Amino acid sequence: MEYYATRYNNFPRTLSIIHPKAYSKLAKHIHDNWEEIRFIKENENSMIKPDMHADGRIIIMNYEDAETKTIRELNDGFGRRFKVNADISGCFTNIYSHSIPWAVIGVNNAKIALNTKVKNQDKHWSDKLDYFQRQAKRNETHGVPIGPATSSIVCEIILSAVDKRLRDDGFLFRRYIDDYTCYCKTHDDAKEFLHLLGMELSKYKLSLNLHKTKITNLPGTLNDNWVSLLNVNSPTKKRFTDQDLNKLSSSEVINFLDYAVQLNTQVGGGSILKYAISLVINNLDEYTITQVYDYLLNLSWHYPMLIPYLGVLIEHVYLDDGDEYKNKFNEILSMCAENKCSDGMAWTLYFCIKNNIDIDDDVIEKIICFGDCLSLCLLDSSDIYEEKINNFVSDIIKLDYEYDIDRYWLLFYQRFFKDKAPSPYNDKCFDIMKSYGVDFMPDENYKTKAESYCHVVNNPFLEDGDEIVSFNDYMAIA
Repeated sequence: MEYYATRYNNFPRTLSIIHPKAYSKLAKHIHDNWEEIRFIKENENSMIKPDMHADGRIIIMNYEDAETKTIRELNDGFGRRFKVNADISGCFTNIYSHSIPWAVIGVNNAKIALNTKVKNQDKHWSDKLDYFQRQAKRNETHGVPIGPATSSIVCEIILSAVDKRLRDDGFLFRRYIDDYTCYCKTHDDAKEFLHLLGMELSKYKLSLNLHKTKITNLPGTLNDNWVSLLNVNSPTKKRFTDQDLNKLSSSEVINFLDYAVQLNTQVGGGSILKYAISLVINNLDEYTITQVYDYLLNLSWHYPMLIPYLGVLIEHVYLDDGDEYKNKFNEILSMCAENKCSDGMAWTLYFCIKNNIDIDDDVIEKIICFGDCLSLCLLDSSDIYEEKINNFVSDIIKLDYEYDIDRYWLLFYQRFFKDKAPSPYNDKCFDIMKSYGVDFMPDENYKTKAESYCHVVNNPFLEDGDEIVSFNDYMAIA
């Protein structure tokens, strides 16, 4: 199943959710061979590594907080005159699955093993990982899906081999997934780092993105210039600490957002508008919210990646004001369907369904014609468009082509889970998932374990001295 996430330039990045049957085999193989794979956790140069987190996640893609990042960069850059920034071109989409054993046992050994007939149980774990990774993409060797933790683990296995070579040559560097930062004493050292990095990546059929690779003189700013400009000009920085004075007026916020739009036009990049909105969106007074909401709604038509911010304000806005909001939401849905913006369409559908905003018939037809799986799941969950969704899935089944069914496995599963339709597969995969209560589209009252724990901590009936179970213990018994 694919999902097109809008980037800053409105071009989509394809994310994927692997079919559960293929994913379970891939995840089980990693689990069974974790003692051989766990070396990636010890990579001192990788800043985002797999680990067991309290909420159950294995990979958390958050970068360091600002304070930790500042301390690290100051320490790394001390006594160095040059800073190198390098980015791997299309890292996940260009990973070659056969390079997994190359990174683990060496290119020559891996190729010899490939041409040697051995029983499956005698194959090296890295060869089997290559196999299960390919099965997750219908036996394709080129690229791993963006999104799953398994892809991050595969990426770490390959890039750990690159990191080791750079580390053995004495370079001081950090890697954030596919972004390298290196501090060097001389310009020649900086060039040598880039040369060696490029050579090592080429061994695994990867390459540098030359547009994002640069050498800069130190000292330099710790943040991009636009970050400093937004922080300096943010109206929240010009307020006193009194709680009542922390609320911003509409003129303050809109003037600041105007400035951010101007800065975004001049500088470009993906985070300027998102960062500017995050600086002010939680500091609005009740009279400001509607005007700022209208401003963001208009911006969202141009930049669908901003649509999620509407969710912060939408509960405080009166949406029954004639057809104004209905028409705007329908226009955004239509635009997203035409431009294949899965995220923009899914978020807008969610807001429309939750707030009972009517969706025009011609817009529904565009959404179905686009065929975005998650958006179809949202329409299906509303129970309003049953006939249209049923016709859509029936047409797919009539094709009798498993690839098309796999592309919409999430929609087929959700309909199976809600007892709307039988499973299109001849195996027990969906039955097993349903028996464990796996629901990808839970209702509004569903709470994650972490959210449920918040109610434990905030229990109003707790008395002084009452012991609160720790989050880790709660997760173990929940």
